[in-house]
Amino acid sequence: MKNRLCCFQSGCFVLLMGVFCLLGCSQENRPQKPGDGDRIQPQVQEGLKEELAFLVGTWKVEGKDEYEEWGMTDQGDLQGSSYSLVGEKKEIFEYLAITKRNDEVIYTATVLDQNNGEGIEFVLQKHEEEGGGIYSFENMEHDFPNRIVYRGASDDRRTVEVLGNDGQGFTLKLIRQK
Repeated sequence: MKNRLCCFQSGCFVLLMGVFCLLGCSQENRPQKPGDGDRIQPQVQEGLKEELAFLVGTWKVEGKDEYEEWGMTDQGDLQGSSYSLVGEKKEIFEYLAITKRNDEVIYTATVLDQNNGEGIEFVLQKHEEEGGGIYSFENMEHDFPNRIVYRGASDDRRTVEVLGNDGQGFTLKLIRQK
């Protein structure tokens, strides 16, 4: 886990939040990898679906050849991945999903080669629409990170804070590509 954090901070990383604990989600709620066939069944509530639509697209990490890409499923869930470009080749290192289950909005990060391929879940705890929007997903039982916070700066710029219990961590600046 510490090696992954070092990778993140040194720029090898690629986006976001996927460094995560032994609290794996069940097979049916794990983010689906492209080409896996069946889609995740839980649905994001309509209002939240519309609010989170800002994530759809490709976001580049400022100063790096690293990206976060999100799409909306037919069911209204968000699915994405974090990847780096090595030459022309896309190398995915993390799968992401935002779903609604039991009246909770869940952000799931599945980092390849960690946690036996199981996702780590973070629950939406704070949501503010002012100032471009703030969405704070938390899992205080996880070692690191404990919080993943998306903040809007404009339609084409976002920041993602990846934080521990002590507030320490790192911030990524994202720039919309398409």
